[in-house]
Amino acid sequence: MGSPHHTPAVGPDDLNDDDQPTFISNNDALEEIIPDDDQPMDDISDDEAAAEPGSSSTAYRGEGAGESIEIDLVNDSVAHFDAHTDSIYSIALNPRIPVVATGGGDDVAYIWPSTPATTQSSTPRGQERAGQSSIFKVDEHGESVTAVAFTASGEFLISGSMNGKVQVTRCINASEPLAATSWKKIAEVQEVDEISWLVAHPSADVFALGAADGSVWVYSIDAAAVGAELVIKQALYNHTAGCTAGVFAKDGTLLATVSEDSRLFVHNVETGEVVASFGPEDARFNVDGGLYAVAANPAGTVIVAGGATGECKVVALPTAGTATGGRSAGARGRGSATAGTQSAQILATLSTQSESIESLAFSPTLPLLASASVDKTIVLYDTQRWTVRRTITGHEDSVVKVQFGAGQQDGWMLTSCSMDRTVRRWDCRTGEEKFKWQGHADGVLGFVIDGPRVITAGDDNVALIFEETASAPVVASSTGGP
Repeated sequence: MGSPHHTPAVGPDDLNDDDQPTFISNNDALEEIIPDDDQPMDDISDDEAAAEPGSSSTAYRGEGAGESIEIDLVNDSVAHFDAHTDSIYSIALNPRIPVVATGGGDDVAYIWPSTPATTQSSTPRGQERAGQSSIFKVDEHGESVTAVAFTASGEFLISGSMNGKVQVTRCINASEPLAATSWKKIAEVQEVDEISWLVAHPSADVFALGAADGSVWVYSIDAAAVGAELVIKQALYNHTAGCTAGVFAKDGTLLATVSEDSRLFVHNVETGEVVASFGPEDARFNVDGGLYAVAANPAGTVIVAGGATGECKVVALPTAGTATGGRSAGARGRGSATAGTQSAQILATLSTQSESIESLAFSPTLPLLASASVDKTIVLYDTQRWTVRRTITGHEDSVVKVQFGAGQQDGWMLTSCSMDRTVRRWDCRTGEEKFKWQGHADGVLGFVIDGPRVITAGDDNVALIFEETASAPVVASSTGGP
């Protein structure tokens, strides 16, 4: 999956049989290198001839007679989940139960254990890792599952697909969450043609989604109803092109959304009031090609939107009591597209990166913003002055996601994943690459952090679990900037 942004550009139904990749098992691989006339054995470099510790060297036979190539596969993972048969586009960690959910191009979502079946110490680095078993399969979407999220209570999994279908799966027996009988699909809704993103509220059983038609929907889950029921809190139609990303802010009282029409809207979740809105008619905010990433600072006072050209727009939201009004959107209503903009202010335009911004993340404990780009860089900004603190280089392909550690002690640590098939961890104080995890045969489309573990979603149909103890720290630093 080489195209930017997180929604797959090509679905599984778009490929004919001749386009489908062919896989072979490890048992069928040739454990040898067969030289040919173009590259005698003497010309093979030391790096090609010997795999690094912890790697497996596999020669795959091509279609030509006697033709083989060697691929060094380094596997730093401690466990894997390989039930998906197509790219894994989405991943979510349950905040209360030791399970993770993944959604893929095979039209299904799975719930599976986030804790490895075996410990790293019992499986030497470089050997086959333990496989994680599926707990529950959500298999009635009918299209690629591009978004999954658990509610803050951990009781509900929400999954959304490219055909606009939302399914809600409930943990009906919290005392045995790893049992298949403890999960049950309890609700379904299909209001739009295609879901672009889906996020869960930080504290309530509420979630929001954005659609390819530009609409934004906010639902609450009424757990008191028989089997639970989905209730529409807001249906908002301000965007005039596909809504590409959204985030809850200010403890969930606000919802910020961006779109392909280069517009930002911030709504009050309860009333539907437009707290702030900016678009290309304001020359200071115009971003060619649209906006594709959005983040809110921990205080909920600042929104940053990232666009296709590598620019980020920083917006300060109105403080309490200064909003200029705006009418309620209401369920299926239309919020005011202009209300509140006099109180919101554009603080800065960040133009450090040259290609599309794929991910934005605020540090929960420090005045830092990380911006990940298709141009292979990560830029750290000082959020007090909105100046570049450091540019981190090292990834060899588009950086898909960045996320800071949650605790005070690891607030300086930033994790990133890339289409270069790696997951890396950086010390933001120095820009030093502390860990580099490998194991995927294709790009890494996302990840979640679960305490000492990083769990990934791969374009190679596999999810991997990595731990810091499973990979030696990188000695050489790959940094740039001050």
